[in-house]
Amino acid sequence: MTEVCNEVTSTVPTSDKIAHRYHLLVVAQEQFGRHVTELDDEQRRQAERVAARKSVIEDKVLGTEMAVGVTIPESILDEAIEKVRARYDSKDEFEQSIIANGLNLASLRKAIAQELKVDAVMERVANQIPATDETEAGLYYYVNKDKFKRPETRTASHILITINDDYPENTRDNAQRTINEIAVRLNKKKYSFSDQASKHSECPTAMNGGLLGKVKKGVLFPELERELFSLKAGDLSAVIETEVGLHLLFCHEIEPPGIMPLREILPRLCEKLTLDAREKYQRQWLAKILKTGASEATNEVA
Repeated sequence: MTEVCNEVTSTVPTSDKIAHRYHLLVVAQEQFGRHVTELDDEQRRQAERVAARKSVIEDKVLGTEMAVGVTIPESILDEAIEKVRARYDSKDEFEQSIIANGLNLASLRKAIAQELKVDAVMERVANQIPATDETEAGLYYYVNKDKFKRPETRTASHILITINDDYPENTRDNAQRTINEIAVRLNKKKYSFSDQASKHSECPTAMNGGLLGKVKKGVLFPELERELFSLKAGDLSAVIETEVGLHLLFCHEIEPPGIMPLREILPRLCEKLTLDAREKYQRQWLAKILKTGASEATNEVA
């Protein structure tokens, strides 16, 4: 649920203390990992403020025309209650916690149903904004091309032989011998890198023939990065040592820096622009009802 913190006072609606008690229980668990009764004085004050803010928002949202006709299926409510139960080690602990906070199973169910209804209202508000179409997204892309810069990447594969004197086969001498033998074989047949990685590499990428995929700077160990970004496509590295062992790298392909093509990002861009626009509208709508009062709120944001 979207929150507009600086528009809300800490006053709890006197008509419904149940929601406040429920929010207090949830905040104590999520923010402090404790039951309400276990909070110290400062934690309790913080939790009370957050719970009060949530209660005010719920009261305002559910008093708008947008909330009319919103219902929550019992199956969805059951799932939500089960998620709350799952935060506790046992059923007894769960029941004791809600009782200690002035709730019972019936009032808890009511509070959760109200929270879900608020979420549904906010979704209804968001859906007033239509999805961004490809034309709009394309226009945004061409006006903001600097936001879609792509760094240089290298498609690479990797072999690792670890050094560990606790294991005879991984002493420094044996590890060095093994990696050198692999390098000799690969210098004769570079196309066999995947096979050699699958057979000998101690990196999890061995499961995929040593493939690291597309790598940009700032991801690998500095020693590996320096070597990889000095290779040409089709080159095999020299043996490289890092804190985890001895490595070989193979550079499959180099993709230079540039602007990401629109065709590659269009679906994700449409999705992101839609989400951004809907979240902005939710914030505006919520700020308005908190400022004017639910009775004066309309479905439009000025």
